[in-house]
Amino acid sequence: MRAVVGSVAIEVGDIFDESDPRENNFLYRLANDLHLSTRESTVREWLLLQPGELYPAQKAEETARILRERKYLADAEVAPTSYDPVTNSVDLRVWVRDVGTLEPGVGFGRSGGANKSRLRIAEENLFGLGQKVALALKSDQDRSGVSLQFIDPNLFHSFWSLATDYSDNSDYDSYGVQGGVSKGLVNGWTRRWLARYRYDRARFTPTTGNGLPTLELPEDRLLSYPWVGIELIEDDFTTTHNRDQIGRTEDLFLGRQLRASVGWASPAFGSDRSAGIFSLGASI
Repeated sequence: MRAVVGSVAIEVGDIFDESDPRENNFLYRLANDLHLSTRESTVREWLLLQPGELYPAQKAEETARILRERKYLADAEVAPTSYDPVTNSVDLRVWVRDVGTLEPGVGFGRSGGANKSRLRIAEENLFGLGQKVALALKSDQDRSGVSLQFIDPNLFHSFWSLATDYSDNSDYDSYGVQGGVSKGLVNGWTRRWLARYRYDRARFTPTTGNGLPTLELPEDRLLSYPWVGIELIEDDFTTTHNRDQIGRTEDLFLGRQLRASVGWASPAFGSDRSAGIFSLGASI
């Protein structure tokens, strides 16, 4: 008889390991103190194993891989700690290690007599909830604009995800919302159904003061459309270390993947034309 899951203990490690003499100094300790740790409830939202359910080792491996995919975590492990023959249950330990998630960026420059500037700030783990928010401002001789992005991978504490982005530029406006649903791994494959609404408006104006002749410009374009899609991913991974990122456990995808989507832009949705939107991608 297969064992069931008993208790599930969550451990969230700091950014720096203060038990390591190389990381036990004032700056590293200060970073740990100032960092808002990932909440235990945020980690639990990604678990594929719950108390009382059957315990397959494959789900433990997949849970660790899902957690390692989170940009706000540097590493993750899911392992059994004890077995109770009386209840035929396995207790599990889920360990994750945080990583710094605040990403500020600023840049200034001048070339060809024109100034350009850029300011961006992003947080990958807002309030320890695993949500992402990013704000960017930029300006150069061709355009200026602002963009805002918000992603909640566990909408209302579920496996539903929400991704929204908004961009308002002097020659380009864009925003959209996307969602998806999946039953998880079935017969070695994961199938995801996707849906999204997208708004894109592009305006074309000639540049002045650069000494170049003005070419014929394309017409302004406004596309507003919903689309639906499907993604198929084969469950075939291997674990590596220090392959692309130093000090991190990485999961290398070796399987096959297919993604396809179709949408329709129409004046009924606010577009200035009717157009089909198609996308198809595969890796084998």
